[in-house]
Amino acid sequence: MVLFFFIVICVFSFVSYISYHFLLKIFVDNARENIQRISEIQMIRIQELLATHHKNSEVFVLRPSVWKVLTGIDLKQETPRLEKEISDTLLHGYRRIVVFNLDGQIVAPTTIHVLDPSVRLTFQEALQTHDTAVVNPYVAADSDIVYGVVHVVFENGDEKNRVVGAVYFEYDYQNDLYPILQSSTLSSPTMETRLARIEGSDIVLMNRSRFAPKSSPMIFRRPLINGDPDSIMRKALTVGKFGFVKGIDYRDIEVVGDIRSIPGVSWIILTKADRVEIDRPVRMAGWIILVLTFILLTLFGVIFRLFWRRQFLEMLSERAIINERYAVAIETSINGYMLVNIDGQITDCNAALSAITGYTEIELKTLSISDLEALEAPEETKMHIASIMVSSGDSFITQWRKKDGRVIDIQVNVSFSNNQLFVFIQDITERKTILEALNNQFLFQQALVDTIPYPIFYKGPDTCFGGVSDLDIAVVILQTWVSGDFLP
Repeated sequence: MVLFFFIVICVFSFVSYISYHFLLKIFVDNARENIQRISEIQMIRIQELLATHHKNSEVFVLRPSVWKVLTGIDLKQETPRLEKEISDTLLHGYRRIVVFNLDGQIVAPTTIHVLDPSVRLTFQEALQTHDTAVVNPYVAADSDIVYGVVHVVFENGDEKNRVVGAVYFEYDYQNDLYPILQSSTLSSPTMETRLARIEGSDIVLMNRSRFAPKSSPMIFRRPLINGDPDSIMRKALTVGKFGFVKGIDYRDIEVVGDIRSIPGVSWIILTKADRVEIDRPVRMAGWIILVLTFILLTLFGVIFRLFWRRQFLEMLSERAIINERYAVAIETSINGYMLVNIDGQITDCNAALSAITGYTEIELKTLSISDLEALEAPEETKMHIASIMVSSGDSFITQWRKKDGRVIDIQVNVSFSNNQLFVFIQDITERKTILEALNNQFLFQQALVDTIPYPIFYKGPDTCFGGVSDLDIAVVILQTWVSGDFLP
């Protein structure tokens, strides 16, 4: 039963272990899918936002005033018109709109004279590709975070014609792109999205961490190779691994996330969450499994204990009945019984033994075998007990001395078990006396027959030949051989 209980515990433990890891895999897979889904949604929203900016910029650059001013056609009339169109368009969410020619000179509005170097670099990129280019977020002169789109302008608004300049559309980063990045925080207490790009040997992070102080800069850069080694994004970018990632972030906390490269721009988006948050339901499920396992094991233990107790009580009851039967049998037996330890001391006996030896039961329990033995010396008795312990039993005849001093002959049957001798004694004194008397009478009659000088024949109850005296054996054998039938 103990082995069965141990096997049950092992089975419950194994099932709990498998269940925990199965649930862990389910929760981790669900968290992975959720993070990837959020990352994909944010990437799509950013793409849609950039596509909208591209479409709006394309509508603006197709206006005749734009390419006419850039080609020098009717500047007195077209320049004021372009200035007014820029002012009207700014009302639709633009921070600035700047038109500049192929030399990079600003032609409208005339109030703007300086552009950030990143805008001019993006302008050169757009001129080379003849396509729209995105200006990465940067800190403007007034400390605002801005980004924009540079759209090339073709002569007569026809892409088949030559490029005559470009238009820069600037947007307020914190009111335009940043809310998309912050939307991930609504789905989780630890989830955040980081937007980054690689510039040479540096990684430029383009939004403030959710857990960083509000006074920290929105945009900052770090070395890509020799920087902080515990950045999950830096590690992923260094080895070129995108998709689902695991690692340690800048807070020295284990996180899981999804890294994607946004098509059309050099931006990389990371959506991540703390591993603790993901594992919290797993730990809760683990505690539930542990508690349920403990309850089941406790319940099984109680049932097992009750069952075992019932079996034990039934066994004790059966044993008590058997012991009572043996006790009655021993007490009512005409043969003596005693229980002897390995030292030869009598520890228990019945009334028959008391009658055989003349001692009371109480007196017998104070005696040893050597106190009753009349033939063996104490050392011989010890040797005899030792041999019985080896053979586990013996049967022999010996003589005991009764309380009144008389010596009696006894038949002893001994069995050894549990370091005790179970001894059954039968008083054979009277039987031995009778057998000796019969044997003496037989010897007397035989001697008497043998002294008679005549042959004596013995016939049994069935009238068959039974025997002959010793003196006539030869005559009987001879006559039997001659006649073949000596007696009728």
